[in-house]
Amino acid sequence: MKAVRRPLPGPLPVWADIILLPLVNVALAFVMVGIIVRVIGADPLHALELLVVGALGSSESIGYTLYYATNFIFTGLAVAVAFHAGLFNIGGEGQAYLGGLGCGLAILALDRYLPAWAMIPIAIATAALFGAAWAAVPAWLQAWRGSHIVITTIMFNFIASALMVYLLVNVMNQPGNMAPETRTFAANRAVLLSAGDAWHGAQPVARAVARLLLRRLGVPVAHAVGLCAAQHGAQS
Repeated sequence: MKAVRRPLPGPLPVWADIILLPLVNVALAFVMVGIIVRVIGADPLHALELLVVGALGSSESIGYTLYYATNFIFTGLAVAVAFHAGLFNIGGEGQAYLGGLGCGLAILALDRYLPAWAMIPIAIATAALFGAAWAAVPAWLQAWRGSHIVITTIMFNFIASALMVYLLVNVMNQPGNMAPETRTFAANRAVLLSAGDAWHGAQPVARAVARLLLRRLGVPVAHAVGLCAAQHGAQS
């Protein structure tokens, strides 16, 4: 007697895939973290209150939330684009390091000579070139040497981190300054990079670029966010 094969379940409805699943994931994350917080002897509700107030309790908190969200948006894009091509790019962290390096070098070289409207596009393009160049090395290793893309991109995250530390401490640091940092950018309020700006100016640009690119690829925004979270979870 032949066993009857059950039909495979079909894809979830769009509303469940985009809205319900992310909400369930967030709820499960809060439950698990709440259990851990209770085990160590703290109040989970008080911890949740601190989390919400710290992220949304003031204009400065919202500004910093948007500031960090910008990095996650572009890291999620790096994962989503590669995943759409059948690859798992887990090297978004290192590529972001090198992209930030390229952006910083461009601004440090031009902030005293160019106005903000001319400098910002150059800094963005330089960041993209640096990040793409860093990603091209693991891509070449996989295409021509058969190296595993996940292993090489993870390794390049640590190499990028070590490279940034070396450059900030030994090359780009100001003479006589103990902190691993470059000189400050030339004063220009039009450059939306000032630490005094509570609402991070690059965040709307990041959202617009993300939606445009994901729409062209046919990837839902929720999928990109999930891929970004999966990458950071794997790296942790």
